[in-house]
Parts: sequence; C-alpha cells; structure tokens
Amino acid sequence: MMRFLFSIALIPAGLIIGLILKSYLSKKNAPDELNEKIRKSLQVISILVLNPIAFTGAVWVIPLDDLEVIFLPFLGIAAIALGGFISILYTGIRKMDRPFRGSHFCASYYTNIGSIGGLIVFALLGEPGFALMPFYKLMEPAMYFGLGFPIASRFGDKKDKGKGLLQILKDPFVTISMGSILLGFIFNMSGLERPGFYAGLNSILIPLGSALLLISIGMAMHMEKMKKYAGSTYSVLLIKFVLVPFIITGAAWLLGLGRIQEGIPLMTVFILSSMPAGFVAIMPPSLYKLDLHFANAAWLSTMLALVIVVPWLYFSLNYLLPFLIQ
Repeated sequence: MMRFLFSIALIPAGLIIGLILKSYLSKKNAPDELNEKIRKSLQVISILVLNPIAFTGAVWVIPLDDLEVIFLPFLGIAAIALGGFISILYTGIRKMDRPFRGSHFCASYYTNIGSIGGLIVFALLGEPGFALMPFYKLMEPAMYFGLGFPIASRFGDKKDKGKGLLQILKDPFVTISMGSILLGFIFNMSGLERPGFYAGLNSILIPLGSALLLISIGMAMHMEKMKKYAGSTYSVLLIKFVLVPFIITGAAWLLGLGRIQEGIPLMTVFILSSMPAGFVAIMPPSLYKLDLHFANAAWLSTMLALVIVVPWLYFSLNYLLPFLIQ
C-alpha cells in the first residue's frame, strides 16, 4: 500500500514541481531556451538512461513460458488505433470543424503508456506488471509517428508524411528503448540469474524516471489558455477511460490473458488501456495548426481525471477483475 500511495503521489507532485520551476524561471526572466534545455535534459535522463536500465532488469525475469504474452503488442496497437477511430467517427458525425477534429483525434489517439502507465502498473502490480509494459508499447513509436502524425496532418494546413520506418528506428529514443528490451530478453533466455539488488534498484529507477518526465511536462503547461475548453473534453474522457479499456480488456480476456501468470497480463492491459492522453498529443496540433488550446485542455483533463481513474483501477483489480481470472 505504501508503494502504491507513494507512486501515485508522484503524479501531481511532479507536475506541480514542473509548474513551480517554470514560474521561477519566468520570474527570473530566464530565456525560454533555458526552460526548454532543462525540459529536454530531464527527458533524456529518464528515457535514455533510467528507463532502459529498468526495462532490462524487468524483462530479465519475466516468465516466457506463456505464449499468450505475444498478444500484448497487438493489444497495444489496437488500443491506440481504437481511440483514434472512435474520435474520427464521433467528430465526423457531429460535423465539427477540421482543426478541432484533428486535435480531438490526437487527444484520443496518443496515450501516456510510459511515464504514467508504467508508474501506475508498478504501483498496483509491482515489477511483474511493469515487466509486461514494454511489450504492450512495443509498436508505439511506429503507431505514433508512422500513422498518427500523417492522419493529424490531414486536418491541418500542412501536409507531412510522418517518419518512415527507417527514420523511426534511427531515433535514439526508440533504439535505446527497444535495445534494452532485447538485452533483457537475451539475459532471460541465457539462464543467467539476475543480481539480487536489481529489484531494489528498479523500485527507485521506475518512480524516479516517471517523476523526471512529469516535471518536464509541468514545465510546458499553460494553464491560463486551457480554461475555456474544460467543458468540451467529456467525449475524450469517455473514449479514453470507458470505451477503449472496456473493449481492449474484453479482447485480452478472450485471448486468454486472464489464464496465465495469475492474471497479471490481463490486469496490465486493463491499466495501460485506461491511461490519459500522452504529451505527444500536443505536438501535431502545434505543427499542423490544429486547435492547440483544445489539445492542451483535453490533455490536462485526462490527467486530472486520474484522481478518479486510479481509485477505480485499484477497486477493479481487487474486486472486479478477479472474476475474469482463472
């Protein structure tokens, strides 16, 4: 329980620290370049240093006997695509303007699987659940840059084909993350025993990596511009926290993920498919002149909704999902 409370408290704490740091730099008349430099440095430390070490150690000890685990990347793809599809269908039926539709798509499509999802999985399921997270998000870069950006561009003024597969694979954020997963696989299959200190190390690295990313997000938030859109984000909340989790978790159950590893794969899918919009959801609206203020408001609304969503996840894991686990 202490791990759960501590990990969840990091979410608002990280964002608040980021906002305070941004305000401090502003009062000191620091150049915007310094804010951006600090933000990027925090992201690099988290994504290129701390997370890969944690991924390698977690995958090192994951049980590989259950073939059903192979469905995790496909469920991750399905969850991302489903959010975007429902958004396009909904905004099309409502005949909303194209910039709004593009931003609505981004908020519904892009999901915070890594920093928030990984932290909540670790808080609720521990290292066994966290070890499955890299598999669920394995195809995330290709979905985000290879498909999401081109679709978003069609709602805006600029046209962009997005990154090709080769460009995606050359991105250090992708190659190092995937390389750490591969390294964990190699250690796992080699039969080499993981050092005893690794579990304790991951209990530090996982929350720390998430905290640094959250601080960087807080430093980029513009609260004053989001207020007037707060009441128009209900449809994104419905898509991300009701429709997608219900459908994807049902699919995971039908695929047998509740029958292996004491149901941890099924619970992991349930948590990760219930996550808020990722910060990358703001990038296409900025690039393609979509409704940036709505994108910001939708992102913030989904983050604030965690106040309700996290207790719901805790309740469901303890009192509802056990009925689906054999």
